[in-house]
Amino acid sequence: MSKTAAVLFTVAGVSLSMAPPADAAPITRSFSVAVYNAGQARAHVDGIINWTGPQTYSIPHAFLRDTSCDGHTVHFRLVMNGKWKGPERENRDGCNTTKIFSRISASSEEQMFYIRYVEVQVCRNELRDTCAAKRYWNPHLSES
Repeated sequence: MSKTAAVLFTVAGVSLSMAPPADAAPITRSFSVAVYNAGQARAHVDGIINWTGPQTYSIPHAFLRDTSCDGHTVHFRLVMNGKWKGPERENRDGCNTTKIFSRISASSEEQMFYIRYVEVQVCRNELRDTCAAKRYWNPHLSES
């Protein structure tokens, strides 16, 4: 990752920034996660993950949709390897709206740390959040 990139935070050697890494040619995978209630999607996030190696990924754009008209906001977050949580990204714009989040990326500055998977979590903000999650495995590494 570039030394001039704007770093949001660093936890245990993992830096999250607003600038995507520019190292290798990415392997691209799409993602899509939705929270359902009564058979209808109420919150939905989708986009693509560009895996640029065992230690880096970027998401050029993530689309967070609030598809219910119930007064609850929605959010999503990314969790790496089940341990490191990124910030919640929220859509407060209301009924049938989409909020776009751009240039999300992560990289490990430690040689021994690999990003094996990213879990995408999407939630409806309620007294007790209703969430759904799905893991997306790094194609540069074997699943385990």
